[in-house]
Amino acid sequence: MAALRSAFPHAAVVVAAAVGTVVLNADRGGTDATIVALTGTPLEPDATGSAAITSTPSGFEIVLDISDLPPAPAGTYYQAWLKNDAGAVTIGTFHGREGSDDIVLWSGVDPAVYPTLTVTIQQEGAGPQSSGQVVLSGTIAED
Repeated sequence: MAALRSAFPHAAVVVAAAVGTVVLNADRGGTDATIVALTGTPLEPDATGSAAITSTPSGFEIVLDISDLPPAPAGTYYQAWLKNDAGAVTIGTFHGREGSDDIVLWSGVDPAVYPTLTVTIQQEGAGPQSSGQVVLSGTIAED
C-alpha cells in the first residue's frame, strides 16, 4: 500500500504536466495569428501556400502550409527569410522530402519591421547568404 500511495502523487504530477502542455500549445496556436498568402515565382509557378505568424514570449512562430512546392532535390534545401529594404533575416530551413506537413519556423525579429516573407532554394555548402532563387513570396499586411 505504501508503494502505491507514494507512486500516486508522481502520476498526478505527470498527468497535470501533460494537461498543462496541451493547454500551452492551444494558447500558442490561438486566433491572434496573422495569415500571409504565399505565391509561386517563375521558378515554381504552381507553388502556393500561407504563413500563420503568431507572437509568443520567445519570438514569432511562423507556420508554413505549402502546396505544390516539390521536395528540394538532394544537395539542396529551402530557406525562409523575412526581408525589408535594409536586408534579410533567415527564419529557418526545410527540405520537404518526407511529405507536406506544416513547417514550423521561428523569428527573433518583428515581421512588421520585415514585411516580406520569401522562400529560396539553396545549395548545401554554399554558405549562409541567400541564393536569390526565390520560389515563394508574400507580403505581411499592416494592421
